[in-house]
Amino acid sequence: MVPMRLSETDEIAAELYLVPPARFVVAREQVVRQARAAGHRDLAREVHALRRPTLSAWLVNMLARHHRPRMQQLYALGRDLRQAQTRLDAEQLRRLPAEQQNLITELLDAATRHAADAGVRPAEAALSEVEATLRAGLVDLAAAAAVMSGHLARPMSHAGFGPLPHVEAVGPPA
Repeated sequence: MVPMRLSETDEIAAELYLVPPARFVVAREQVVRQARAAGHRDLAREVHALRRPTLSAWLVNMLARHHRPRMQQLYALGRDLRQAQTRLDAEQLRRLPAEQQNLITELLDAATRHAADAGVRPAEAALSEVEATLRAGLVDLAAAAAVMSGHLARPMSHAGFGPLPHVEAVGPPA
């Protein structure tokens, strides 16, 4: 597979979404001014369109950047759990949720540490949104891709039961 080159806007967004939300707008506007001064009006417009992340989205972006292997491991466990549900694999269905919860707890602790390092004290509601966003990525591949992009502006959540089990038909209904 050929690696895709990130656009300049994507590279700038990746850095801006690591700035704590309280300082995001100031940092974004500084980049916009620099782009305009350099004659890059399209870049300035694209960067100006970036929305300030909520505290919980910022924390998820920090996890996506600084704890990528653990995040990938979490979403691999999500894939395994979806497959176990489809196959009705009782042993996996008992084992995998505990592993996922341990990883989520570890990631929430890391998010809290990142917040503290930035001088931010997230409320319990923000940490609940971080957890909901991580869990959304467990059941939805598009959500997982959005989380791993590190460009979230808002938290996510998922309502539903995940994939349906694959059950072989025995014959026509009576």
